Amino acid sequence: MTRTIAIASGKGGVGKSIISLNLAVLLADLDRRTCLFDADLGLANVNVLLGLYPVKTLEDVALQNLPLREIIIRTPNGMDLIPGSSGLEEMADLEAGRTERLIQDLAGLDGYDYLLFDTSAGLHRHVLSFCLAAQETILIVTPEPTSLVDAFALLKVLVAGGLGRPVRVIINQCPDKEAARQTFLRFKKAALEHLRAEVHPLGVVFEDPSVEKAVKRQQPLVRLYPRTAAARCLKIVADRLEQKPPGISVDSDLREFWTRWFDLVSGVIEIRPQAELSPAAVPKKRDAPEVEIDPACFSPLELPCRPDVLLAVLKLVDKEENAASLPEVISLDPALAFNVLIQAESMAPDPGMNPLSLKWAIKLLGSAVLGNIAASMAVHLSWRPESENLWPRLWELNRHALKCAVISRLVSRLGPDLNEREALAAGLLHDLGQTVLLAGRAEGADHARLGAELFAHYGLSPLAADAVRYHHHPLERIQEALPLVKAVYLADALSRGPGGRGLGRLLDLSEATMAELQTAAETEVRQKLAGLETVQFGLEGPDWTKSLAELREEVRCRALQDGFWPVLVRTSNAKAAARMLLHGLSQLFGLRRSLLFWFSRKREGLICVAAYPVTESNSSGQMIISVKSGGSLLVKTLLSNQTHRTGRDETNLSLADEQILRLLGEDFLYCLPLVAPAKPLGVIAVGVDRLQAERLETNRRSLSRFTRQAASIIHDKKPYK
Repeated sequence: MTRTIAIASGKGGVGKSIISLNLAVLLADLDRRTCLFDADLGLANVNVLLGLYPVKTLEDVALQNLPLREIIIRTPNGMDLIPGSSGLEEMADLEAGRTERLIQDLAGLDGYDYLLFDTSAGLHRHVLSFCLAAQETILIVTPEPTSLVDAFALLKVLVAGGLGRPVRVIINQCPDKEAARQTFLRFKKAALEHLRAEVHPLGVVFEDPSVEKAVKRQQPLVRLYPRTAAARCLKIVADRLEQKPPGISVDSDLREFWTRWFDLVSGVIEIRPQAELSPAAVPKKRDAPEVEIDPACFSPLELPCRPDVLLAVLKLVDKEENAASLPEVISLDPALAFNVLIQAESMAPDPGMNPLSLKWAIKLLGSAVLGNIAASMAVHLSWRPESENLWPRLWELNRHALKCAVISRLVSRLGPDLNEREALAAGLLHDLGQTVLLAGRAEGADHARLGAELFAHYGLSPLAADAVRYHHHPLERIQEALPLVKAVYLADALSRGPGGRGLGRLLDLSEATMAELQTAAETEVRQKLAGLETVQFGLEGPDWTKSLAELREEVRCRALQDGFWPVLVRTSNAKAAARMLLHGLSQLFGLRRSLLFWFSRKREGLICVAAYPVTESNSSGQMIISVKSGGSLLVKTLLSNQTHRTGRDETNLSLADEQILRLLGEDFLYCLPLVAPAKPLGVIAVGVDRLQAERLETNRRSLSRFTRQAASIIHDKKPYK
């Protein structure tokens, strides 16, 4: 009988397709007839990993009645591949008669020992249908908190959809055995306690630079680098797959599998309510706070955040020289600050022993990770349902949190027993539970307990968690608390209004001192908010509609660019990469006329190596601009590493620039530098009309980020020296 195995993940980027491919190759090495079914919607990842570009796919089988056997690719690695493309979407919408014919065709795959399905990431109905119909399901997770949360969300939907068998887990991209063990135990505990679901470990794959090398060379890792750590890990996983998994039947046939898949994907997957799940296998701890939400069941990236703050962070991480402003900007939004802190805690070498400090966290994470956090929160925010009350409430909540943070920091300077950075962070996050409630989670819960539970779940400072937990307790009880609890309690009260009777006794502060703290905090808060360039003040706060529209456009541009980089990486050489880069500029930015010049030290000039579009007039011969002729705008761009612009009407155009502008046939010439780290590679000359010139100015920051990333990729391909 054929074993059907669905390989899935809660989020993208965890190495699912790479693992699927290499497992298929290893199973073939064990003399098992293996077929890998690319069920990743529209992305066709697996064939690209092998350097294969099929002419026919499942789409032809579904729409053109092409026999399935004609699209199966016999790879030189011993395993077969079924390229998916968009064919799965077409299959789901077929009429009953054509569905029956297709089931009959697909059932003919029963000659294989293994049929592996490389599914899409996330909760798409095709993913759920493959996981529910297959005999076995494998989840790929990494130690990153977002990967665990998204994998939990996928498992939760599968269990509610009727999955009654254990799921096996591969921990990928792991730094060491202990990290793998902790990651699996954490996931297993959450699955057992909250879903009553069993998960079994299938294996671990360690971080290995050879994985990326194999991807670039479009060959399986286990073929190219069989003795590396990751390849040896995958060999162990393949050997374990050969053992019949406990609690899983392998007696069903393929016709039954495909019939169930079509029923699931073309119908409605019935989701059982939580109450219908089996009884809890693990009793709840008696001393656990009675909150109405489990932190493991949702991602902090879903918390609502100010769009103008996210935009500001995305702009700052693109400009390394402005990185010093990041702590100030991030502190304007508690949800963003919390995500930064928990990500730093998860990456720190000594978990649980780190300061609750935004500056420490930002320095540890670096601009790239901070940009990923902001971009992920922006995606969630962009797709939130519109709510008239959300933004005014978020504005007031964040303003109060910022004022409380400032007062907490100022209070810490008055006594020797308080850490200034910890007081600032605890004050900023003291109402974190309110943000969770604002997100529509845990309605009716005690926000202070909820916030403290989040602190504990992600391993943040226990003292700060207590400050969050007790900031609404009676004043008499706080008199006996530790200094940080007192400081946040006092700051919360002062940020709401005049100090109450006896409030100053908490830290021996006079009425006059507390009044000074309030005045100083109000002034500082106004200055911090005014310093954010994207804010447009009004009585209700920023112009939310404009900020959200800009954020959505930023998310769209980044998503498009992120999809372009793997394509550029896989180009065979520098010239091919140059042509692909110009094609990308056309597709992503609408720049339809461009030339790319490499800098050749040997020839002391800029040499044209690619043109878009390619025509007889611009593809024959080479254009060379000498660096010694400093009058050309292209040379100035190369030497200054700055974008330059000129127009057809300019009187001081060099002859070379005039010829290039005429060749491009537009009104304006933009010269974009291509610079790898500390090394100039070349210049892109772009021709645009007046309307495009205005758009280009608007997208200048995004375009600069794009060319920097492209230069770093092309640099590895060793262009002209």
